[in-house]
Amino acid sequence: MKLLFENFEKIIDSSNGIEKARELVLQLAIEGKLVKQIQDDEPAINLIEKFQLEKEDLIEKGLLKRQPYIENEKNKEKKNNLPKSWETEFLGNLVHYITKGSTPTTYDFQYQDSGIPFIKVENVKRGRIFIDGKTKYISEEAHEFQKRSQLQSNDILFSIAGTIGETCIISSDILPANTNQAFAIIRGSQTVFFPQFLRLLLNSHISLSTKNLARGGAMNNISLGDLKNMLTIIPPYNEQKRIVEKVDSLMSFLDELEEKRNRREEKRIQLNKSSLDKLVKSKNEKEFKLNWDRLTDNFDKLYSVTKNVDKLKQTILQLAVQGKLTEHWRKENPNAEPASELLKKIKAEKEKLIKEGKIKKSKELPPIKEEEKAFELPESWEWVRLGFIASFITKGSSPKWQGVNYVDDKQLLFITSENVGSFKLLLGKRKYVEWKFNKIEPRSILKQGDFLMNIVGASIGRTAIYSIDETANINQAVCLIRFSHSFYEPDYFLQFFNSNACLVQMFDKQVVMARPNLSMTNISKFLIPVPPITEQREIVKKTNELIEYCNQLKQQIESKQQKQEKLVEVVVKQIN
Repeated sequence: MKLLFENFEKIIDSSNGIEKARELVLQLAIEGKLVKQIQDDEPAINLIEKFQLEKEDLIEKGLLKRQPYIENEKNKEKKNNLPKSWETEFLGNLVHYITKGSTPTTYDFQYQDSGIPFIKVENVKRGRIFIDGKTKYISEEAHEFQKRSQLQSNDILFSIAGTIGETCIISSDILPANTNQAFAIIRGSQTVFFPQFLRLLLNSHISLSTKNLARGGAMNNISLGDLKNMLTIIPPYNEQKRIVEKVDSLMSFLDELEEKRNRREEKRIQLNKSSLDKLVKSKNEKEFKLNWDRLTDNFDKLYSVTKNVDKLKQTILQLAVQGKLTEHWRKENPNAEPASELLKKIKAEKEKLIKEGKIKKSKELPPIKEEEKAFELPESWEWVRLGFIASFITKGSSPKWQGVNYVDDKQLLFITSENVGSFKLLLGKRKYVEWKFNKIEPRSILKQGDFLMNIVGASIGRTAIYSIDETANINQAVCLIRFSHSFYEPDYFLQFFNSNACLVQMFDKQVVMARPNLSMTNISKFLIPVPPITEQREIVKKTNELIEYCNQLKQQIESKQQKQEKLVEVVVKQIN
């Protein structure tokens, strides 16, 4: 315990520290290490004996069915590590019965807007039942029909399907009520267990065990048999109350610490956002330097969370495509060929390729309006539409639409949105289709140096360069952007495509249907800030240096978090 208090602040500040602290509190509670034992407390064995007498009386009166007694040597093994006044027993031996509910619609009953509350897992959070606008109701007839799952005061619900281990105690103020088959109903345990203590057990020792027993399938679930066979620990009744009181106090304290930590982190995030906004909006080199110096002076405060570092990386990209990282370079290179000359060369090259029949003439693009320009460019830069500088913009197709099968053997590499990350290809999971797909869809056969951009769903905007020497094709969720000239720096355009400057355009232009998606027409209209080609190379160099610095900073933060997490593990092991 000494090690715990000596390192308490470090433990709490670790990414999973408070979660681990909560687990540790529960662990200490069920091991008898959280409160002192009092010799005058009635021992747990007496509670079990009283329960057995009570249960026999109910069976003799016909109010309860006899259940087979569960016996196992694990019972004795566990008891050896507990205080003398404690006992161990299987849950099924200490309750009147454990059952579960059923769904009204199975019996042709329908849900209603009012009536008897029908408790589902989504109604229970942190031990409380929430009756709100999302609550379902059943009729009195349906409630009466489903007698097995009619809830009673002090019943304990334990979720056994989907979300495993969600618990609550039924209070009289929500009755009458009913529940479904996702909950086990644990009834008649009050002689042995203080209700809040049994719920505490279910949240710790039993909950962890049942999660390990959860079976797969469409939805995780455990059986009532698994729950009945969970080995429980039983302290004296008065000690159970003291444990619950202590646990509640410690959990409230941890809740406060978590809230303070969250507020502190949110403050860091907001301060970081404000600092980065000022950086982006800097009007000149002097103002930019002043804002950058302020940022670096507060690095320790701002960059103790990886989320802030990711935002810094995105800001660096934004500054890069605005020309703010290379203001000093432009002063030292006033004679660099301006982008206007570069665009003339691109136009001439495209016209030559069109005449030679190597590329097709693209549709006329609309002129650029002043209100479309997201920010002011340096004098030597130009705004241009993507369709003007790209020679080819298309997307792939679905193999299913073309009567092509996916195959296990390595035939044609098939790139989907899953394979396109920000800045890089993600080829850990490769898919292959039959070779005939290339004959059906030759326009989307990939070449090295092609830009691949996700244009459908949640991954819209992720862009990478196809950089491997392997024949491949793409599906309909991926856009191919190809340049047939050499008057550009590929990595500059890759940085632009993955920057907020481009992402804003993407989300502004996306068509919202069943899933967000971008059309080829909209992509060709994207506005690109084009620097002189020599400055493009300088931007790439400068940006890569800063991004590498960010990566190192992120590694330092993650390393610190890992050390803190290891410290948590060491403390927990030593306490055990």
